Amino acid sequence: MPRKVLIASLLKPVDDVRGFERFALSLAPDFEVFMVGAPSLSPLPKIPNIHFLPYDFFPRRFMQRLRASLIFYRQLRQIKPDVLIVQSPDLLPFAVFYSLFRNCRLIYDVRENYRLNILHQGYYRGLTKHVLAAAVRTVETVSSLRINRYWLAEQSYAAELPFVRHNYDFVPNKFAPLHPPSSKLKPDGFSKPVRFIKGNKLLPEGRLRLIYTGTVSRAYGTHLAIELAKKMHRVNHKISLLVIGSCSDATYRQELEKMIADCPFIEWQVSTQPLNHQLIIDALPHADLAVISYLPNRSTERCMPTKIYEYMAFRLPFLMPANPLWESVAHPYNAALVVDFQRVDAEILLQRIRQTSFYSPEPPDDVWQFNREQFRALLAG
Repeated sequence: MPRKVLIASLLKPVDDVRGFERFALSLAPDFEVFMVGAPSLSPLPKIPNIHFLPYDFFPRRFMQRLRASLIFYRQLRQIKPDVLIVQSPDLLPFAVFYSLFRNCRLIYDVRENYRLNILHQGYYRGLTKHVLAAAVRTVETVSSLRINRYWLAEQSYAAELPFVRHNYDFVPNKFAPLHPPSSKLKPDGFSKPVRFIKGNKLLPEGRLRLIYTGTVSRAYGTHLAIELAKKMHRVNHKISLLVIGSCSDATYRQELEKMIADCPFIEWQVSTQPLNHQLIIDALPHADLAVISYLPNRSTERCMPTKIYEYMAFRLPFLMPANPLWESVAHPYNAALVVDFQRVDAEILLQRIRQTSFYSPEPPDDVWQFNREQFRALLAG
């Protein structure tokens, strides 16, 4: 009988990209994997050795979070996993308590620096954010007494999180294609229209399809991407923008919807809950240029956006603000142009885009691709 692995999150859906596409699909050949998390907006796939256990509600508020945590603890006692991978600080107290009475390997998958997020991303204000930030850091620090290993989504967390010490593995959010191995996991294995003529990677004249993907928020500068599309559209009426992702901030969402109310060239596919990741991936082959318009923020400046790896997998050029970490990955392959989104001249930018030969040279697979074999080795033995 294969050993049991339980992967648990609180706010992320059970088919979330990191938990399901990277972790569960990599572990399923050797383990029986149980996914605990928020409900998904999409039908859940049937995959051997992977079991989805979604809550029947989305735990946004405090009492809902507590209820979800209690459900998680009950599932722990029923499943009795050999390996427990926790992806939310809210679940750590219940995981630690369970580990006191059962011999299981407890891994804290640190997806974000939650303390910095609370302090700097604008979701909380005043005294509230400082109390929450201190509470999260206290839970993480106390839990470190029982945690066997940390998995860090960002290399910078090793220096930012004192409780991690040297007890960690770096597990980056690189792109993990869902296609079978026969496709060799290369961009040419995807069903997509041919964008580039071999040896000529200049974007075509005329029509230019922009895309903004992922989380829609003020900290991520979605409004700057919309403003940029408007400026570029005034220069060239064949320019369009697709915004596809999710937005949990109702006020900001309404603000953006007003911005695009008179812009038929901007397509809006934004959900209030996390969108199925495959919908975003399916949209990438139809775009010509992606936009990453993050505002300067202490919580994101040392983090690598997952979308960079996705764009590079599809050889999709992108615009981004200046950031030494991001540039170290993108610039060796001419994958992106650095833009000051708050002081952009659309006409000059369009000239730069037309004159740039993107993806020369092309990035090797290990730059953008999640290494499933290397990941499985973390739980070997």
